[in-house]
Amino acid sequence: METQKDFVNGLIVKKPRDNAPDFVKASISIKREALIAYLQGKNDEWLNVDVKESKKGSWYCEVNNWRPNQTQQVRQDINEQDKIQSDLNNFDQQPTNTKQDDNNSPF
Repeated sequence: METQKDFVNGLIVKKPRDNAPDFVKASISIKREALIAYLQGKNDEWLNVDVKESKKGSWYCEVNNWRPNQTQQVRQDINEQDKIQSDLNNFDQQPTNTKQDDNNSPF
């Protein structure tokens, strides 16, 4: 089942102008009042937006509402725990700076 598309009101994205340098990937215009009003209607801390291209070739911004399902979240949590454990194991194996025995010191 497809959810209703959520377009970001007040945020307009366009292809870079023809003579723009290669490092310019998009041109974004913001209509302040419209965007502020739109954002005030949102409750989440973050708003993820995808820049998409229509069939006619124009670009637009659509809210990305993807959320991991419970299985994906469990896998992600397990992977994070495995990484933490691996980091801890590697930390224990790191060589430490050992000072020479004072009895053998030439000073």
